[in-house]
Amino acid sequence: MSIIKDFDELNIGFKTTVLTIICQMPFFYVAVYLFKHNLIYNVSSSPFADLNFYFLIAICFCFSITWFLVNIALSFLAINFMDKLTKTDSDAKDTYVATMIYSIVYLCAAIIVSYIFSFSFYTFLIAAYSYIIVRILLILIFTILLRNILK
Repeated sequence: MSIIKDFDELNIGFKTTVLTIICQMPFFYVAVYLFKHNLIYNVSSSPFADLNFYFLIAICFCFSITWFLVNIALSFLAINFMDKLTKTDSDAKDTYVATMIYSIVYLCAAIIVSYIFSFSFYTFLIAAYSYIIVRILLILIFTILLRNILK
């Protein structure tokens, strides 16, 4: 499949993108609450009138966007790998949904483990994003190996 065809099959429109990003933001808000107390404590009792609150929301929004974009890249690589492995066209939408569900479950697990072991916020971010990066690298390695085997 081509990248444009894969993206069209994902059915990721503007509404889906915005909804996905907004639904991921609470996970990062919880992580900030657990690991960066000073950002939460800087927000006044009326948060909608406080710039610190909007700064916190912007941080969560940026993390959510990067999480979304990296998951899109992971979905494309997984679709490409499955197509090479099975020599058929895979269902792009199911792969995308599965990738997002796995990543959110991992994000929750990273928050819990980081909290239990009292990791810092930066350690949590490294642990959370390393999951996706390691999966991307594994898919790339397996795709290269599969390409060499099938030749």
